Amino acid sequence: MEAGEASFDDPASRFLPDFSAGPRRTITLRQLLSHSSGLPNLRIGDPYDREFSELVKIVCTYPLGPNDWYQRPTYNNTHAWAILAAVVERLYSMAFADVVTSVISISAKLPGLRMTSPDPARYAHCYQARGGSFSILREPCSTVLFRKINPAHGGFATVRDLGMFYVELVRCAMGDGALLARPGSVRSLENITGSTSAWVSANSTTGWASLPICATTPPAGIGAVAASDMLG
Repeated sequence: MEAGEASFDDPASRFLPDFSAGPRRTITLRQLLSHSSGLPNLRIGDPYDREFSELVKIVCTYPLGPNDWYQRPTYNNTHAWAILAAVVERLYSMAFADVVTSVISISAKLPGLRMTSPDPARYAHCYQARGGSFSILREPCSTVLFRKINPAHGGFATVRDLGMFYVELVRCAMGDGALLARPGSVRSLENITGSTSAWVSANSTTGWASLPICATTPPAGIGAVAASDMLG
């Protein structure tokens, strides 16, 4: 965005021509980020069992009738994130995981931040909120959720790097950050998500743009909200 290669009001189809069937053609990046595109959560089974490229293809081609589209802003659990990440890949001409590493991890000096971890022992548990308390969510287990690159469930970071990532966003908002050179860029994100910390809503995924972050263990870790009733 800062380099002028794209704007929030560009249609995603400008960068991803396959995302052009029917109403998809005019859906903007801003609408995907704000969950106001009308794009429904597709009934395709467990999206975490699919490769990222396969999921993008399905979202681009899945047949949708007029009554399938959401009529009001509704949190899109998986598919909006997949299209946004595919656009990022086209803009940077590299895999999404490599974009995260080169553009965020290295630039902000956060070596523990990445899209996935090769060590399942570092995966934090997923939790389910019910009746004011939390319990470990047994299925799908962490090894299923996090074994593949999936922008919808986010990435990994040590607790330190997750905290420092937030500090970096605050610095960017003050005009002194490494990731975003212009304070106006952060203000634009605020206009989409409603806050500098980039909460999409009170019960949805934390993160910024198309990168929710999930902390890892050890040491003691925290995580990002995977859905309205799941914490992982």
